[in-house]
Amino acid sequence: MVRATIHLFILFCFTNCSQQKNLFTDARDGKVYKTVTIGTQTWMAENLGFEISNSWCYADSQSNSGKYGRLYTWEAAKNACPADWHLPSEEEWRILEGYLGMTEEQTDIFYMRGEGMGTKLKSAYAWELGKENKSDYDIYGFHALPGGYRLFIDGSFVDKGIRGSWWSGTPDGKSAMRRSLFLNKTGIDRDAATRTNGFSVRCIKDETGSPAPDCSKVSNP
Repeated sequence: MVRATIHLFILFCFTNCSQQKNLFTDARDGKVYKTVTIGTQTWMAENLGFEISNSWCYADSQSNSGKYGRLYTWEAAKNACPADWHLPSEEEWRILEGYLGMTEEQTDIFYMRGEGMGTKLKSAYAWELGKENKSDYDIYGFHALPGGYRLFIDGSFVDKGIRGSWWSGTPDGKSAMRRSLFLNKTGIDRDAATRTNGFSVRCIKDETGSPAPDCSKVSNP
């Protein structure tokens, strides 16, 4: 009886501690998004592609929007997510980084930090890979894409295939916080950016659910 209970608990942990994938349909335009649950957070596993004012397809090409989603100013991004979802706050980004393995001190650092942890979020098939091991990529199912961004200065589009940047909902003076991943870097960049730049959006679900079970305490019978 004891052994059976232990086996059931182990099975529960393997089921619930792994990343859970699902689908979500945006009722506003019928677009279907993959989602992924990491720890207690449920994220869209694709960049948002809902069209609103002050959002653009990269290079004004609809084909780019189909793959990379749209690029939003910060003000537009705050209102772009569907009902029951929202633009992730700075704290919610830091919680995700903690799940990846960053310490609390690391998540508080500006600019590039967490070497190797950005790779865990990158899609294995969207970034141009060199000698890197594909098994190091996208281990959480987040499927981060190098969608580039739109410069506020002249409206030009840059860095598709090289960089992906995502807004945080947290302001920083006249700027706002964001996260970036780069082709030739393995960490996660945390910085503030001009609010009228066009960056990608990853929505996070309003209700994150119950904490995941602590499977670190499970031992083999």
